[in-house]
Amino acid sequence: MLAKWRAGAPEQARFTLRPPPETWRGTAGAFRDAPNKSEGAQWMARAHDALAADALVLVTGTDLTPGPRDRERLASWAGHLAGGGKRRIVWQPGGLWDIEEAATFANSLGVVCAFDPLESPAPTGEIAYARVRAIGARSRLGEGLLSAIVEAIAASDAATIYLAIESELGFKKARRVSELLADLRDESGGTGVLRRGGGIVIDLGDEEEDEEEDEDLDEDEDADEDEDAGEGDDFADEDDEDDEDDEDDEDDEDDEDE
Repeated sequence: MLAKWRAGAPEQARFTLRPPPETWRGTAGAFRDAPNKSEGAQWMARAHDALAADALVLVTGTDLTPGPRDRERLASWAGHLAGGGKRRIVWQPGGLWDIEEAATFANSLGVVCAFDPLESPAPTGEIAYARVRAIGARSRLGEGLLSAIVEAIAASDAATIYLAIESELGFKKARRVSELLADLRDESGGTGVLRRGGGIVIDLGDEEEDEEEDEDLDEDEDADEDEDAGEGDDFADEDDEDDEDDEDDEDDEDDEDE
């Protein structure tokens, strides 16, 4: 099914896969099973390869601590899933992790450390992966917050930048971010973040839409999927562990909308 979806997607479409937590979290906790014997790890590898995904995105919470045993577990799973460099791994830490400490650890594993652009600057590296959840005081993601997100992205030196917006209005918010990035490009004479390329990853919840944005931008789309069907390329950051899909639509600087 995923391979068929990939074949039917637009040529410029790109995907990331955020698997449901059940694939790496057991009754004993996160990453407790040996990855080479885990059905979840096997599913992730197959799904990633079927989609030709840009990355596997692992989003952890309080169940993965900064302690040495949990570090070893994450390292083991990340190394196994990477498949000798075949797959890029993105990890978004939560719980007790400090973002700088997590970024240093992720870098030692060859893993991209995701970050919240409203809380911290992007970790150094060739790839920056930002995730924003529209919850609490930021549930509406107004113009001021969107501008702050754009400023944080523009400050990154990464060659490729992804932005995931988890919101019921994620598609609309991402289009506005794209407009703000275009304004930044114009103001900087083309020397801003868009010159380097990058992406917008959109969490859409129940909606499914395809859209190409401006200047080499990628879009991610999330659609709720049946967990048992094992379909999807990214799953939202929900505590209730709902499965969702992300689709990265990469712009080739033609300012087109699908």
